Amino acid sequence: MWALALLLMMTLFGGYGVSTHKKLKELQKRTEKAYGMMAVPLDARLERIDRMLAGEEQTLLSGIREARRAVEANREKREDRLCAETRLTLAIAAAAQAVVDEEERAILSRIALLEQDIALCKEDYNAAVQALNGKVRSFPAGLIAAVRKFSVLPLFGESKGALAH
Repeated sequence: MWALALLLMMTLFGGYGVSTHKKLKELQKRTEKAYGMMAVPLDARLERIDRMLAGEEQTLLSGIREARRAVEANREKREDRLCAETRLTLAIAAAAQAVVDEEERAILSRIALLEQDIALCKEDYNAAVQALNGKVRSFPAGLIAAVRKFSVLPLFGESKGALAH
C-alpha cells in the first residue's frame, strides 16, 4: 500500500517536474527571442551614432561617445550591456535637447525613430524576463529551476543591484 502511494507521489512529482522544466525552457526561449529582436535596433542605433561621431570632437557628444564605448565593451554580457544601453539612451536624449547642427539633428531624429523601436522591444523583453524570473523565484518551480541551472535575468533598464531583490 505504502509502495503504491509512494509510486503515485513520485509519478505526480515527476510529471510536475517535466512540465515545469518545459515551461521554463519556453520562457527562456521567449526571452532569447525578445533579446534578439531588441539587438537589431540597438545595433542600428550604434551604427548611426558611429556615423555621427566620426571625426567629431564636440563636448556635446562626449556623453554619447562614452556611453557608446561602454556598450561596445559590454556586448557579450547581457546584464552589463543592458545597463550600458540605458546610459546611452539617456545620453542621446540629453544631446538631442542641445543639438544645433542640422546634420546632427537629422541623425538624432533617425536615432529617435530607432529609440521607439527599442522601447517596444524593451517592453517585450522585460515582459518575457518577468515571466521567467517569476517562475524561477517561485516554489516549487524554483527548485527545478535551480537543478536545471535557470537563473534570474536582468530587465532592460534595471541596475545591477536590483537583481538581488
